[in-house]
Amino acid sequence: MLERWLAARSATDAPPELFSLVGALPPNPQREQLYETLLTVNPDDIGVNRRLVQVLALRDPERAQARVDQVLSRNPDDINGYFLQGELAQVLGNLEVASQAYREVLNRQPENTDALSALGGIRFQQQRYTEATMLYARVLSLKPNDWETRRILAELSVAQDRPMAALQQLRRLQQERLVAGNPDTDLDDRIEQIQLDLMRRRGFQPAWERY
Repeated sequence: MLERWLAARSATDAPPELFSLVGALPPNPQREQLYETLLTVNPDDIGVNRRLVQVLALRDPERAQARVDQVLSRNPDDINGYFLQGELAQVLGNLEVASQAYREVLNRQPENTDALSALGGIRFQQQRYTEATMLYARVLSLKPNDWETRRILAELSVAQDRPMAALQQLRRLQQERLVAGNPDTDLDDRIEQIQLDLMRRRGFQPAWERY
């Protein structure tokens, strides 16, 4: 659809639908010029800015950072700019800057589940497991049926050397997904892996490992 549009019309003839489509598609280095062109039309479009920053981060982190700084300076009250700042900082390995960005979102919107999850993910990376657990627990209190958050909380139990608690969490999640008609083979494999690790710790050896 995008290719047909560009073949028939100029990128500067850009209705909102074009911005939405370009922002929804995955980042593509071959579209860098398209991103630049669209942003001359609407420099505040966060979706296209995100795609441009993602492309620039791969080859020119300084330009990517400059773009994020420009977005923030133009719209300091728009939380989307802080999400963009946090995402770039994570890609560049600067977890402290990413943390600050997500905390800024939470200062403005304390119950923003995306920011809580993102900050929880950083704390997980930093091995600050207690803080990560608290953040994901807050997400779950706001979105009690969020399966991904529950899976991450189970992984945090594993990271804190509580495999039995993790198994209990994952089995409950597994059963609920089966009842909902949405089974997850990755979840099944993870349960099996934790069980095997627990058996090895207790001195058991699976039969197929004896040969």
